[in-house]
Amino acid sequence: MAEASSLFASPRERRLWLWTVAIVVAIYASMGLAQSLAAVLCNRGVLDTTTLLAFGLMLLSIVIQGLRTRPGRLEAGIWTGAVGVYLMVFLRMGIPEERSHLFEYTVGVTATDGRGLSDSGSAGFDVTLDTPDGSAHVASVTYASSGGRGGTKHVFVTVSIVDGGGIGVGGASVDLNVTHDGNAYGSATAVTDTSGLATVQLKNAPAGCFTTDVTDVTAVGLTVDQVTPANQFCK
Repeated sequence: MAEASSLFASPRERRLWLWTVAIVVAIYASMGLAQSLAAVLCNRGVLDTTTLLAFGLMLLSIVIQGLRTRPGRLEAGIWTGAVGVYLMVFLRMGIPEERSHLFEYTVGVTATDGRGLSDSGSAGFDVTLDTPDGSAHVASVTYASSGGRGGTKHVFVTVSIVDGGGIGVGGASVDLNVTHDGNAYGSATAVTDTSGLATVQLKNAPAGCFTTDVTDVTAVGLTVDQVTPANQFCK
């Protein structure tokens, strides 16, 4: 009885295609992480430098792989095309955020069986992520408390700053005024963490109702809407 034909010419080819599938899954699984990372790098003013370094490493890896494997004409054409794609993206997109949010992922596979026969293939995947529009706003003002018998001795005021894509803005300076029962209670300045949250502690806060007004938000490269959402906390 004749053996059923295999989808792969050799175990090596099967292994390489499995690696290809794993890489594609990893690409799509990391989309959300890439967007958050780009926002953090942008807020810290190092997105342009990081993008230059990333593209340089991509191109260098392609060149090194080509020199190691001594590819034939077909393989050389595939690698040349991949290099051309990366260069085109880099040269045509002058804004760092665009460079970081649009990539042409190229996976190349070359399989050789025991008879010395080889074949190559490649696949390209366009992954487009939402790009923030350069704006930011105060998303919310929330409260928490701790300490004392009722757990309300100290009050914590947390302000959330997000960009136009809904991603937390890290490194933003937030100025706020707190009122207590309608009277001025105090003011403070805090800096948001990587999640876009800035927290101020009101130690030994008296009984009554507190409200917070965000008076100023400064975020590098972003235009911030200063409107403060309605908020109140009573103890």
